[in-house]
Amino acid sequence: MLSTPERIYKEEQPYVAIRRTINMKHIPTELPPLVPKVKEWLDGQGIEQAGAPFFHYLAMDGNNDIISEVGFPVKQKTAGDSEVISGSFKAGHYAHLTYTGDYKYMKDAHMALEEYIIAKGYKEEMGLGSAERPFGSRAEFYPTDEEQVPNPDDWVTEIYVLLKD
Repeated sequence: MLSTPERIYKEEQPYVAIRRTINMKHIPTELPPLVPKVKEWLDGQGIEQAGAPFFHYLAMDGNNDIISEVGFPVKQKTAGDSEVISGSFKAGHYAHLTYTGDYKYMKDAHMALEEYIIAKGYKEEMGLGSAERPFGSRAEFYPTDEEQVPNPDDWVTEIYVLLKD
């Protein structure tokens, strides 16, 4: 199930994350195990998360290798270490929708958001990817605790795409 797409303004949001370059087909197996690693790091540093865990997609090459980050928003910028990096989501307008359902069907939600962006005449911000293949800033936030909500049909994902102002 999809909410109606909308354009919203978000303030800058600092975060901590682990960055990986992986092939898109490995997202379901390689990125989720990083969530508890980042959470453990936050707890070890005594830093409180300021929102749900996320996957942040920065760039993709012609082989479907994607630069991605897995992390948590935090209340203020903090230093990382050799594995956990500090970053922030840029302040600006984002195309947004809420997807409810199994993650394996989330591609349809991304396609619906892309159609909305095109229909409204918006442009995706493309300055955050690589020089070879700029991708922009797309993020999926996962507010559902899968242990508390075991049915994948009820999992909620918030999807944001940074727009060019």
